[in-house]
This record gives sequence, structure tokens and C-alpha cells, in this order.
Amino acid sequence: MGSIITGLFENSHNAALAVRHLGTIGLTDVEINIVANDSHTRDSFRIEENTKGFESDVANAKSSRLLAAVVDSMTLVAGGVISGVGYIVTGQLIATLAVEGASAETKDAADAIVGALVPQYEIKRYKNTIEKGSILIGVKHNDDNKSDIIKALENAGAQSN
Repeated sequence: MGSIITGLFENSHNAALAVRHLGTIGLTDVEINIVANDSHTRDSFRIEENTKGFESDVANAKSSRLLAAVVDSMTLVAGGVISGVGYIVTGQLIATLAVEGASAETKDAADAIVGALVPQYEIKRYKNTIEKGSILIGVKHNDDNKSDIIKALENAGAQSN
């Protein structure tokens, strides 16, 4: 868990801004993991092309392509048996769930999804906020990009963890 930085967002607009900011520092759609409940749609993550706060047209275009790639990779998976809430996931979480075979038969899929990004003792808290509409973004970091990732998430309005 220590190599993943997370940011929790109250709405899809700010989460989309975070993805765009992450794109300006060179991250790819595979490196960005999003978990949201199924009340969010792909369209709720789309933002205007001329969003303020991007230094150049090149950075704006690059971050727009990244956002489009992340949104296009969104996959709806079944949620917990009790909550009945579906989850939208992106990035490496899709492959992780496929390999682990997370399903209601083996374990709560929601626990597997959220647990891939946060420590075990935090799963319930994050699941509750996601079920209420918050969006969790998790990004694997290295020593070279850790501070840039934190800054990108904070600049987009991530709630402190």
C-alpha cells in the first residue's frame, strides 16, 4: 500500500481535473486507478477542453487525451452483496480484479476493489464515502514523481486522508 497515493474527491468534475493534472506530469491511463459508485457515468467525467489552469495548449491536449483514455477504460463491476452498489473502476484495478476473480462467491468485490488502493483498516471508511458518491483516485508512485502526484491531487481538490 505504501507506494500508492490516494485522493478522495466529492465530485466527478474535480476527479476529472485531477486526471488532467496527472497527465501533465507524464502519467498514463494504466497508472491511474479510479473507484466510483455506479451513479457516475463516463459523461460525468468529461470536462470542457479549454479548462483554465493548464500552462499551454500542448499540456491541455495531452491531459485531455489522458482523461479520454481513462474514461474510455471505465468498467462497471458488481458491488457488495449487502450494499448492492456497483463500482466503476479503471487502470490496473481491472486486471487485478480479473486475476483475483473477485466476486460475491469468494469475497465482497467492493472490499477487493477498495482494498487494492487503501490499507485493510481503511476499507470500510472509503467504501462508505464511495457509496455516498465520492470518487477515489489511486496512483502508484516512485521517488521521482511522488511530490508531483500529491500536488496534482491537492490542486484538483482532493480531500485530505
